[in-house]
Amino acid sequence: MKYEKSFDTIDEFVDNISRGGEVELEYNGKLYFAGMIGENKWTACEQHNDESSKEYVSAEEVCSYPIEDKTIGEVITKAKITFRCFE
Repeated sequence: MKYEKSFDTIDEFVDNISRGGEVELEYNGKLYFAGMIGENKWTACEQHNDESSKEYVSAEEVCSYPIEDKTIGEVITKAKITFRCFE
């Protein structure tokens, strides 16, 4: 699998999705998605697991999405990025 440039900071991730970017990442062998889905509406989920989907009213709130015993904000700089907009 080809990987994209990793995020250096949480702020870089928040900036990306706040501008409408979509991010797909791999963490501990599972794939996740985060991105804007409408005006003032973002989502994050484990891919292929509809029940894991959560919606948020700000890009910053997406950082609280749970991944195992952490949050997406805690793992975003360590995760392998499989897709991202706005490099």
